[in-house]
Amino acid sequence: TARLDRRGCRRSRRRHTRGRLRRTTLSLWPSMQTPLPRRRLSDRELCSGAVRTSHYGALLSDVSVDFSLFDTRAAPSLWASRPLLGAPQRGVMRAPCSANDLQTLLADYEGLHLQPLVAAIRPKRPLGQRSAEDESIALFLLADYANLFHQMGSLYITAAAMRDLLGSKPDTAHSVHVFLLNNASLTPTAVFWSPGLSARAPRFVGEPAARSAGVRSFGRALLVQPATETWWWNVWKPDPTDRTALLGPIASWLSSAVLGAPPPSLPPPQLPAAAAEPGARRRLLLLLSRAASSDRRILNEEELRTSLEGRLRHGGTPPVGSATEVRLVELGALSSREQLSLVRGAAGLIGAHGAALVWNLFLPAGAPVLELLNRANANAYYSNQCRWQRRGYAAWQNNDPAREVQAFDADGRLLDPFRWHLRADVGAVGALLEGLLSSPRHRAGEAARAVARPGMVEARGGAPATALLERRKK
Repeated sequence: TARLDRRGCRRSRRRHTRGRLRRTTLSLWPSMQTPLPRRRLSDRELCSGAVRTSHYGALLSDVSVDFSLFDTRAAPSLWASRPLLGAPQRGVMRAPCSANDLQTLLADYEGLHLQPLVAAIRPKRPLGQRSAEDESIALFLLADYANLFHQMGSLYITAAAMRDLLGSKPDTAHSVHVFLLNNASLTPTAVFWSPGLSARAPRFVGEPAARSAGVRSFGRALLVQPATETWWWNVWKPDPTDRTALLGPIASWLSSAVLGAPPPSLPPPQLPAAAAEPGARRRLLLLLSRAASSDRRILNEEELRTSLEGRLRHGGTPPVGSATEVRLVELGALSSREQLSLVRGAAGLIGAHGAALVWNLFLPAGAPVLELLNRANANAYYSNQCRWQRRGYAAWQNNDPAREVQAFDADGRLLDPFRWHLRADVGAVGALLEGLLSSPRHRAGEAARAVARPGMVEARGGAPATALLERRKK
């Protein structure tokens, strides 16, 4: 009886804790209509190998799709009320599976966003008959709304699904068709979808042109898990998982597809003669400006840039002997290709919390990230991304109310404190940056780049790091 009582108490505590955590999640993100599902897909094979599932989605072979049976009322965002893709009619997809296997697949999707689509899949008859378009690949995904961080999640999970379930390499882009199950705008990441993943621009399944196509056959169809149901949204607590083996190749794949070739090193900035070092190539630290944004601006960004650059040039710790310029850049004023090319050659990113910091995924190995946070910022978006890549990361968080200024939207409404502007402490931020550039991880990355691209940087010994330690002792 005592054991049963204790077990019952434990169950009650778990139920109470779940409810409290769910309420906390909703209060942290007021726009979220429903809590994120906790279930994840597992690795499984069904239908004699014709269907495979993994954490990233499900791959179905020899599929016919009737586009006229999709629901055109699909929601444009992953944060709208469910079901997000409406109610597809039965038979919208047909696969060479028995009814029992399809029921097993549906059980795996219970409670997940793609459940209505999986519930509408029906057996294809006669079983085993191959279609004429065996080489074509159809990707079906629920894309997030038009924000760079959110859509980069959809992009990376799609690329991970292709690597995991298709074994795709860049030369498969000519056979890939990308279909959106929701009417989302892909403007922030459009260039990565095409020509990045596919030679064709993505299309909404509810478009008149797609619906008029009627029934189409594909050699393989990949149902990609929404990013909110994967590790991408581990943003509320530290996630130390090493994902370098996944994220590094995806960044190289997408960069090569978008830029056409590995990006050349950036032209050296014009520095005063006294700051120049013979044989050293200048590299840029990018200080991200939000001057055009209505929220989270760095109010003293020019003062911060001047201070950081002076610290690095005169008595600071330049990365492995390269004279470094801190450049204030507003990425939103550049095209996606220009942003990617700039980031691929950068020595690091510095900026207030915002979507532009997601470009850390395309930084060279060893290039660090320094994030500036106001008092209300309390998530692990970019610290986790740096952990996944084993990339140097530091954050300066303001704790002085006098350093923050209220932010208002375009209609004059006061925004929540999460979005308020801040005035950075240039001394504290500079000390953090010196620590990042002196770290063994950063120096190892720089040395590797010097070997891979001779003449780009000049490797040196540990003298700068020793000098920094001496200054800290004093």
